[in-house]
Amino acid sequence: GGRRSRARGLRRRIEDLVLDDVEALRLLEEIVTAARALPGEGWHQRIADGLPGSPTEAFLATVRLQVLARAPEDRAGYSLECATRPLDPRVLEAANTLDRALRHLQQPMRALAQQLGKRLETDADVLDTQTRIRIEAVSRGIARRAEMEIAYWRDMLASLHGDTPEDFVDWMALERVDGRELDVGLYRHWKDPMRPFVDVVAKPAHGIVVTSATLTDGTGTVESWAGAEARTGTRHLPKPAFRVRVPSPFDYAAQTRVMIVTDLARDDMDQIAGAYRALFLAAKGGALGLFTAISRLRAVHRRIAPALEQAGIDLLAQHVDAINTATLIDIFRGEEDACLLGTDALRDGVDVPGRALRLMVFDRVPWPRPDILHKARKEAFGGAEFEDQLTRLKLKQAFGRLIRRADDRGVFVLLDKQMPSRLLGAFPEGVAVQRIGLKQAIGTDLIAGREERGEIGEPSVGDRSRPAVHDHEPGGIARLRRALGDELGWKEVVEVRRGKHSKEAKGRKNKTAQTPNRANRSGAGPMAPSALPPVGVSLLRPRALSGVRRFRTAPFRLCAPSALRPLGLAPFVVKSTPPAPSHNQNVYTPWPWRRAPGA
Repeated sequence: GGRRSRARGLRRRIEDLVLDDVEALRLLEEIVTAARALPGEGWHQRIADGLPGSPTEAFLATVRLQVLARAPEDRAGYSLECATRPLDPRVLEAANTLDRALRHLQQPMRALAQQLGKRLETDADVLDTQTRIRIEAVSRGIARRAEMEIAYWRDMLASLHGDTPEDFVDWMALERVDGRELDVGLYRHWKDPMRPFVDVVAKPAHGIVVTSATLTDGTGTVESWAGAEARTGTRHLPKPAFRVRVPSPFDYAAQTRVMIVTDLARDDMDQIAGAYRALFLAAKGGALGLFTAISRLRAVHRRIAPALEQAGIDLLAQHVDAINTATLIDIFRGEEDACLLGTDALRDGVDVPGRALRLMVFDRVPWPRPDILHKARKEAFGGAEFEDQLTRLKLKQAFGRLIRRADDRGVFVLLDKQMPSRLLGAFPEGVAVQRIGLKQAIGTDLIAGREERGEIGEPSVGDRSRPAVHDHEPGGIARLRRALGDELGWKEVVEVRRGKHSKEAKGRKNKTAQTPNRANRSGAGPMAPSALPPVGVSLLRPRALSGVRRFRTAPFRLCAPSALRPLGLAPFVVKSTPPAPSHNQNVYTPWPWRRAPGA
């Protein structure tokens, strides 16, 4: 079983390292014996049959029974969860037994890690390099499992006797897919996951750059910036963040439309599938269908696949086709008239420029799933407004898939008449939002394809000039310029624009594009066009700040160099969009921020 395999694996890894160490061999045998308390191969079936084979399996069996007994509803084969209170006495008894078993495993693991560490000192004159590396790696691995994994498990078990620590939320869950049980356990998560991120990553860093086109939810309110700071962890830094926003170079009002279909029942899958089929056929492909649940995606796919196949339109589907998501996206991007169905992974961060994506259909408003973790975070982060912000961000992410370059056009269709007006801030300012019936939506210009026949005007490509910067704090731009150029020693900000895949651009693809001389002298070296993001900004930093590094971003940037507090400067946040991309060339334009003399 799994326990014997685990024991053989540990013994095989280190037995030759401790053959001449009696104490280490004794500790190894104790670990192998104590490891029988862990789950073994086939534990799912033994738990379901009520025949657990170890203290861990016995605990998980009682957790499973508590979840099945106390979950609000069975949900027909879907995952279930419940709070840890009130607690079944059988769960507490099994937890006590498991805690004792884990203690018996943890103690010899700690001792063995220390014993191996001593060998590095006592046998320093006889250990060859390879053996020393192996001993050090094994010692660290055993110590990490004893001090982190097992210690955390024991802390969670101890919390069943009292209250969960304030910064965490605990719950029990039974994970199922299509009625098949996959996992069961006691879970713990941070209410605010950015607290450990700030302590471990942000505070020791020389600078933090968080990049997202959905940094704020689009409403432009103070609360939207506060939400961005909460989600990125900057509110936990000693000094406040610095904010700058630069508008998008795209003319969304001229290039896109948003339609909310009001004559469909969102929970009637026959109606929803009929809408997807009609919209996809009217658009003649080039459509991305997004879903809030895998079951809804599969139900629609099953209903619309024959009609699209008959029309000669390829239909791809995440969670249906036996192809990984990245490959599905590549196929969809390469086929101008294909259709693709997907869930969250296709909503966030997918880049499909051009006519391959000209229609996006969302099955319903993507409200967060009201599970125990979300409810705890909702209470901690501001109630209903927190939930609205998350939903606006999901809609904003989905809408952002449509326009990836200046000549793109597209339509966003939401099949949910219950879309509240307060969420419309997710869409760019100026974009018309229409609440119409399905027949009207199908007959619109962009969906019916009349733009191909020249019946409507050419799309606007937006203003090529440098966009204005919105200063969200008094003197904010001056502070940013001074911080980047003078006091922090940032040498230069290089604006990167990359054109379409024109013949001229392809001819230069393998040539090296030189950055400005000053940037090259900083040690960053040349940048090839093929290595650059479609639109982005690179910050080149001098060697004085832990070596030259290049930060590449998408159109938006959040920067908080909290580690530079000794210089007396406040951390700052930058959120910016570069100008519209050039259509036929790569242009490198240095912004006039320079390192101060003597820095």
